[in-house]
Amino acid sequence: MPLTSKLDRYLAQIREDMPQLRPRSAKTAADGQYNDVVIVDDRMVCRFPKRDAHVEAAAASVSLLGRIHDLLPLAVPHAAGVHLSGRTAGAAYVAYPFIAGEPFHREAWESVSAAEVRRTIAAQLAAFLRALHGVDLDRVADLALPSADVAAWEAMYASIRARLFEYMRPDARAAVVDHFDALLAGLDFTPRLIHGDFGTSNLLYDRAAKRITGVIDFDGAGPGDPATDIAALMSYGDEFMSLLVGEYPGSESLLGRARLYRGTFALQEALFGIEHGDSDAFDAGIEEYR
Repeated sequence: MPLTSKLDRYLAQIREDMPQLRPRSAKTAADGQYNDVVIVDDRMVCRFPKRDAHVEAAAASVSLLGRIHDLLPLAVPHAAGVHLSGRTAGAAYVAYPFIAGEPFHREAWESVSAAEVRRTIAAQLAAFLRALHGVDLDRVADLALPSADVAAWEAMYASIRARLFEYMRPDARAAVVDHFDALLAGLDFTPRLIHGDFGTSNLLYDRAAKRITGVIDFDGAGPGDPATDIAALMSYGDEFMSLLVGEYPGSESLLGRARLYRGTFALQEALFGIEHGDSDAFDAGIEEYR
């Protein structure tokens, strides 16, 4: 379906559910793997799960954020309207107040020259992770959250072997086997509440103020290894990681596993692509292994 007609359909659903909103303008955000995102008047964000299987994940995310948002030092989505019950993909969505900011891509980090500002940004993200990883899991134990435990990583590896190995060069397959042997052998951790997708696209940044303004997309949040969140920040480079470790006591011990997790990111993208018929994601993830 053309993007314009899909946007029109989403807007019609928003107007029906929230007539008080009276949207004057709307735009779509960057394409996501699991949700279509509509920004209304730069004041409301509506996230529409792309598939029925993701509607339940959206509901769990809403419940999670309702319980932990006041424990976190940065702004996170806090639902203003939940339209999920009894709905399928295309009609189901959650509305959140807009959190201002642009994705904190590596280019934005590299544009910051002042050492003190760099330390402040690293300290903001470290404080957020300390708070998130410090949430008592009993607080959210009744929620249907994804669990990134050892069994989940073993299942992912099995899927990679079954679905991706046929597209890889022989030496690339051997390297993946060695990588996962090392990863799975070292998975000895105490589960913490993790974000699960703490990458640059989900961190919001005010370029003028030179500060992180919020963290979004908690659909992958649940019990797991805090090193996976650390791994997602490694794209900022060694200086950033040194600053982060200085602000997050104990995180240095996570770096070894974090490096191994980071080495799976492209494979995860390729696996998502082949499982969901997303050729762009598959091609981007498998490229270096062909």
